[in-house]
Amino acid sequence: MNHVASAVGISILLYLGYIAVAPTPIDTLDRTCTPIFQWPKKFLASGARIFSPSAEATINEAFEAGFGRCRAWGWGVLYEDEFRTFDGGKGK
Repeated sequence: MNHVASAVGISILLYLGYIAVAPTPIDTLDRTCTPIFQWPKKFLASGARIFSPSAEATINEAFEAGFGRCRAWGWGVLYEDEFRTFDGGKGK
C-alpha cells in the first residue's frame, strides 16, 4: 500500500470535513481559503522578517489579495445563486 497516497487522501478528507462542519457561510469561506492563503503567508512572512524584512509587506499584500479572491470565488460558487433568488434578482 502506498502510504503517501493514503496520507494525502486522509488529509483531503479531513480538510473537506473541516469545511463541511463550519457553522456559518462565512466560516465555510474562511475554512476553505485559510489553509491555502493564511497559513503559508504566516510561514513565508516569518522567513521574510528574518532574511528580507522589506519583502514582508509584499508577501502579506499578495496573500491577503489571494485570500480575498478565494473568498469571492467561493461565495460565487456556493452562495451567489441562492442570494439572487433570495433578493429577487436585485443583485444582478
